[in-house]
Amino acid sequence: ASDVYKRQVRWLAAGLVLTVLFPLACLCWVHGKLFDKKRFRFNDYIVQIWARSTMTRFRAEVTVENAELLPPADEAVMYTPNHLA
Repeated sequence: ASDVYKRQVRWLAAGLVLTVLFPLACLCWVHGKLFDKKRFRFNDYIVQIWARSTMTRFRAEVTVENAELLPPADEAVMYTPNHLA
């Protein structure tokens, strides 16, 4: 019974995160369109919170391999994931 309860609590938490973060992300997008057309910093912050909470929710682990091959931290880079089925 405790596993069922824990699972229900996790899904409730995920639903609350989505319920709160989606409207907030929409508002941040509007703010970015009106006041911060170049960077959309608020929207990036909300998306970062959403991504971290989703990774935590599904207990995903991130492993960085060959970190020495990454460019310097101050260099602009775009990482594109390869979707796996």
